[in-house]
Amino acid sequence: MKKEQMILFSRSMRTRATWCDALLALLCICAAVLCLLPQWIAPRGASITVAYAGARANEVFSLSENREIFLEHNGYHLTLIIENGTAFVRESDCPDRVCQSRGEIARNGDTIVCAPAGISVTVHSEEKGGDADAIAG
Repeated sequence: MKKEQMILFSRSMRTRATWCDALLALLCICAAVLCLLPQWIAPRGASITVAYAGARANEVFSLSENREIFLEHNGYHLTLIIENGTAFVRESDCPDRVCQSRGEIARNGDTIVCAPAGISVTVHSEEKGGDADAIAG
């Protein structure tokens, strides 16, 4: 290998970050935050509807007010937590506890279902549109 080629090769293999590298990293972080932002912010006017299997009436609660709700149906008990614009089941005495493993819900149409208890919790938003998962064309 010639001496000129070795010098050119060593210059191109720099190890220090430049301002361009920092700008690129900052842009990547900003893009990631913008992609995740809708999941972190609950829609304005969002509420949850608690529906019970059978003839019992539905209950509606606002997602903007933090609270702890105790639900009972078909001999099972659930503790529903509304906190910072999200809802989740903290405790349940049903056999499989799928409702607990569902995690937090906050987006329009998100649902938690406890089949043994016959309870479903669904998020409803007053805002129109913007909840499409995909566009076919």
